[in-house]
Amino acid sequence: MTEAYVPSVGDLLAEQRTRSRALMTYLVVTVVLVFGTMGALTYLAPVTPNYSVGLVGFSVFICLAIPVAVWNNPRIGLYLMVVGSLLLGGGSYMVRDTIPTTYVPFWWNISTISMFYARKDALKALVFSPAEVLMVITFLAWLIRGIVARELRFEKGAFLGWILAYIGMVTFGFIFGITKGGDTTMALYEVRSQAHFLLGYIMATNLIRERKHAVPLVWLLVLSAGLLAVFGTRAYFVLGSKITEQGIMGHDDSLVLNLLLFAFFIAAITRVNRRLTIWTAVLLPFAVTAVMANQRRAGIAAFIVAFVPLLPILWTMFPDRRTTVIRFAVVFALINAVYMPVAWNASGPWALPARSIRSNSDPNARDASSNYYRLAENINLKMTRDTSPWYGIGYGRPFAQYYALAMVTTDFVHYMPHNSILWVWMRLGHIGFFFFLMMLATVLIRGMHRLRETRDPMLRVVGILAVVDMLMLFTFGKYDLQFCNSKQMFVAAVMIGVLGILPKLDAQAEDKDQARTAETAA
Repeated sequence: MTEAYVPSVGDLLAEQRTRSRALMTYLVVTVVLVFGTMGALTYLAPVTPNYSVGLVGFSVFICLAIPVAVWNNPRIGLYLMVVGSLLLGGGSYMVRDTIPTTYVPFWWNISTISMFYARKDALKALVFSPAEVLMVITFLAWLIRGIVARELRFEKGAFLGWILAYIGMVTFGFIFGITKGGDTTMALYEVRSQAHFLLGYIMATNLIRERKHAVPLVWLLVLSAGLLAVFGTRAYFVLGSKITEQGIMGHDDSLVLNLLLFAFFIAAITRVNRRLTIWTAVLLPFAVTAVMANQRRAGIAAFIVAFVPLLPILWTMFPDRRTTVIRFAVVFALINAVYMPVAWNASGPWALPARSIRSNSDPNARDASSNYYRLAENINLKMTRDTSPWYGIGYGRPFAQYYALAMVTTDFVHYMPHNSILWVWMRLGHIGFFFFLMMLATVLIRGMHRLRETRDPMLRVVGILAVVDMLMLFTFGKYDLQFCNSKQMFVAAVMIGVLGILPKLDAQAEDKDQARTAETAA
């Protein structure tokens, strides 16, 4: 018979002393590195503006503090990844000073950061981003802590099977493309978002263990998208209410802002949380302004496709709110009955939804040019796909231009076109595309089953936002490359990961409520 080990008081005190010494050592090292870096920049390599020294010191402190926090609680890393995916684009916006989050190149390669800010290629070998470093640290912290504590439990969720089937074809496409002469750098750039999708899903299903872990995701989404909306609105007015064809923010930011709009609709109709309703209502005008000013027709198309099933979902999942659903539908229809005729021939940001619909049959000059480019691009993609229809051409190989496309400033569009759906089909052929469609279908169909099995209202809100986000990702991807967008792929993976385990989270919450009731009765 094996005796269980019970630590003595002396063992516990010794362990406590060891932890205290390690913490003090880490604090001293942190202080020395932070202030040492700031001092070196001040006296040995002066930089301008002066506040850059403080920013560098703060960045060093964050880089040292985050690994400790994530090691102690890997869930913090997951939350930080979600915020970074929603808020930190690091792109080149029109008015950068009004959108300070663009100064945080969270998703840029470290080599690119070095070239952009320091104008040096000393770090050119570091072709990975801070986001990927944090992602790996979070994943390893969860894995190692679970193994060491002998508490590792792998939760696959409801969708892992088809996700793995798709990722398996992605792996095959990468190897096949490289062996056929594909560019390794471009191939890695193409498949990295798919790897992020898999890691995001696994981390969500295994780090979100209770209801109290899932609900913060809604608040992170609302507050991050709300802050982005405020920055976008400010940028719009700084520009004197004038915009260009490229909008004022990153293209995919429209998808994030759409999520805020849906969060408001869901909160206002279901009334599951009063604070959520108030916060989303306050941020709604900023989100609408930023969406309109960003001029993304794909964003409007994604919103429409996701909005159509929203009301039936709410009708089914919240039977006690059906009267509110009907009222909302009637009011929304009346507003559109007035808006559409007025905005149909109008110009300006406020007319973007009407212009997006009209552009399908009667586009203006700008939209017609964009439509023609995408049409020629789609034909090229289909013809390239047909050169290897069953397993695709693989990654890292540019698609053929049977119809010449307009000259652009980057070769990226010859590898990652606007239409991400055809991009998947071209890269992986019929077999890979079948796995891709089955993955999406499984998320939508089994996801609805998971919603039906969930009783908790706030958990249902999380699940509905996951379904809405997946619909928008698919629609947006048809027009404006999203399936090779690591930010959006990671957010979608986390959301559907939670969707796949909703019934378990709900059951745990019910068990705790019953136990609490029993204790009170006793």
